[in-house]
Amino acid sequence: MGPIESAQIEHAKTVRRRLFHASRPAPGPRSTTKVSWVEAPRNDRRKPVTIRDIVKAVCTHFGVSRTYLLSARRHRSIVRPRQIAIYLSAQMLSCSSGSIGRQFGNRDHTTVLHSVRVVSRLIESDPQIAQDVAEIKRGLGA
Repeated sequence: MGPIESAQIEHAKTVRRRLFHASRPAPGPRSTTKVSWVEAPRNDRRKPVTIRDIVKAVCTHFGVSRTYLLSARRHRSIVRPRQIAIYLSAQMLSCSSGSIGRQFGNRDHTTVLHSVRVVSRLIESDPQIAQDVAEIKRGLGA
């Protein structure tokens, strides 16, 4: 299991623990009913998004294979989807640039920062890129 998935599991455990403690009765006379588990609201039941989910969604959207997306190829048809996948990973996950770069073919953290800057600018200037990013995010449930 990678460091990103471990962090997401720990986050899910923290959320569950907070929900459990939030459901406890207020201090005072003890209640005879025991609270063992609080159901999370329906929209919080989906599993957390991982880099693997983002890569799969981007590959499907752009019709690129996962192997090419994670490779060192620099062809424009591969680079743009890779930059978008890196951008979405940086925006949707609380991971460092270095850990995101390692997941994308052992790239340097500055490559991740460059991809985020490029895609941010493209979203503002190119409506097609903005639409692509929005569709991928929607497909991921964000």
